[in-house]
Amino acid sequence: MLLNGSHIAKSFPKSPKIHHSDRKIGFIVLTSVLLSIGGCGIQDIIAVQNFAAISAKSTEKFPILASDFYKSCLRAAILDSETIPTRKEREERCAKFKQLEPGLIATHRVVEAYMLALGTLASDKTIDFASEFANLGTQVKTLNVLKPAQTDAITGILNFLASAATDGYRREKLKDAIQISNTNLQITLEALKSIIGEDYKRLIKIESDTIDDYYKQKILELKDKDPVAALALRNQWKEQSEIIDKKLSAADDYVEILNEIGKAHQQLYDNRNTLDSEKMIQTMVGYSRRLQPLIEDFVKAFS
Repeated sequence: MLLNGSHIAKSFPKSPKIHHSDRKIGFIVLTSVLLSIGGCGIQDIIAVQNFAAISAKSTEKFPILASDFYKSCLRAAILDSETIPTRKEREERCAKFKQLEPGLIATHRVVEAYMLALGTLASDKTIDFASEFANLGTQVKTLNVLKPAQTDAITGILNFLASAATDGYRREKLKDAIQISNTNLQITLEALKSIIGEDYKRLIKIESDTIDDYYKQKILELKDKDPVAALALRNQWKEQSEIIDKKLSAADDYVEILNEIGKAHQQLYDNRNTLDSEKMIQTMVGYSRRLQPLIEDFVKAFS
């Protein structure tokens, strides 16, 4: 848990890219493995291309999730107007969540950049975007909820990527990339899983509680005086609750996506000397199949 739970709760007293088109391969190391294997059939190539397209959609939506820390805080604060009456007070109360956004997006982009780099190495091309790594490193350091070991792991991935670009790494370095970066990647994924799976969900649940308190009170006030207005509020409440449920589910999907990436990379690390085996191809195809519905559900929640 990276954000203190009681600290978040105090925000609401209880109330009545890698964005360029050539970087959209994104999350999955499946691409790097299958493209590195000689004799891979056309259907395998199509499967990789399809996965890359789906993966790109999920990476495009992550900044929306990252910005929702701040927006969720504001939405709850607006409903809690008796405790937090002015816009300025609400913005000040939620400022700490807005500060998370650049570092959180940067950390996500480090994972994406690493996966893209594996795909680039596997296709026997050199990595050519080292100039942007320094900016990512600076942005990651603004994510002050990270533990020192987590920051070091992310920095380690960036250092590897910079060296790989500078030294012109190609396919023969694929095994080295997997071996050098596995531990750092697993630590980075765990950090993201904790922030989204625990901290974001906790914040959304606080928003949910605030929504419930608000509508219960308003409906009680109008139940006898204006039943039609009370019914309209019930419908609004239902709509808001459905949005909350979708976001909680999307957070779970994102965490599971990261779980699958971590397990897939661990398989590559454990079998780094036999990456071209039929067993590894089938293993990576299996991860691809499990990831596709998760990515699709995650994208829908923020569309």
